[in-house]
Amino acid sequence: MFLRFATGVRLCSGWTVRETVARLAGELEAAAVPEPDTSASLIVAHLMNENNVEKLSTELASQVIESSKRPLLEAMSACRVSRMPVQYIVKTWDFREIRLAMKPPVFIPRPETEQLVSLVLEKCIFRGGGEKLRILEVGCGSGAVCLSLLKEVPADTIKVTAVDRSRLACALTMENAVLNDLWRNLTVLHAKVDEDGGVRKMAEDGPEMSAETKFDMIVSNPPYVLRKDLMNLAPEISVYEDLRALDGGADGLSVIIPILKFASEHLQEGGHVLLEVDPCHPLIMETELQKQNLGTSFRITEVCKDFCERDRFMVLQKQSKT
Repeated sequence: MFLRFATGVRLCSGWTVRETVARLAGELEAAAVPEPDTSASLIVAHLMNENNVEKLSTELASQVIESSKRPLLEAMSACRVSRMPVQYIVKTWDFREIRLAMKPPVFIPRPETEQLVSLVLEKCIFRGGGEKLRILEVGCGSGAVCLSLLKEVPADTIKVTAVDRSRLACALTMENAVLNDLWRNLTVLHAKVDEDGGVRKMAEDGPEMSAETKFDMIVSNPPYVLRKDLMNLAPEISVYEDLRALDGGADGLSVIIPILKFASEHLQEGGHVLLEVDPCHPLIMETELQKQNLGTSFRITEVCKDFCERDRFMVLQKQSKT
């Protein structure tokens, strides 16, 4: 008996896990799919209901895949050949210490953003007397950043507000908060930061942010890709993910500047704004702050590099008005 992948490969029904991973990886490579070995391993692990991919090459390697599972394997392989992100195919993704449900087109968290969480944790200064540190995340997506903070800081020391203009992103953040039992100190708002720095709720019946609200820290992995660079994105991103989560306008600052305008009014003096940015932004941010009359409101305190040694993160501190 033989079964056929959408790629045209004929597979024997008696193949083992090891053989299936190898054949699928070879066909993904032939189809020019990035990281074919990783994709093949993740797809087969999902098929086997196994969270530990390493077991595919050890205790599960010689296990024969049941014929009943082969239609699903064929469907998943066809999706990956079509360049659907493997995170959407397997429907989950690990980020730091949590496992997140993944649903298209909500933006998939990248490894670099794990560094952003580390930077935020370094800046967390907890107050005594039971007063919680108030953190705002702008653009929560799947909830990777805000939920990691709630997972990794001491219990009941922070309160996080997460804002996203995508209804699907807000719903997925709440779903992941419940899945990880991290919902108690989280508020999710379906809202967006407007050009003038105001926060406008997107749902008439949803909660809104009080004009008097003040935060101790604001963190964001905002849309920062320069519009000219959008055409260079891989199909996994341009076809399947929400481009609103990427498009930062002509200079990549169309969302970042409104966030800083908001922070100028709603961030406590001495508080920090932590941003994931395009490598060009540290070169132009000082000038842009002056242009937007924010030069006296913020001081750039740090520019940090990502795994590829690119300037990827910026830390700005709110200055005293006196």
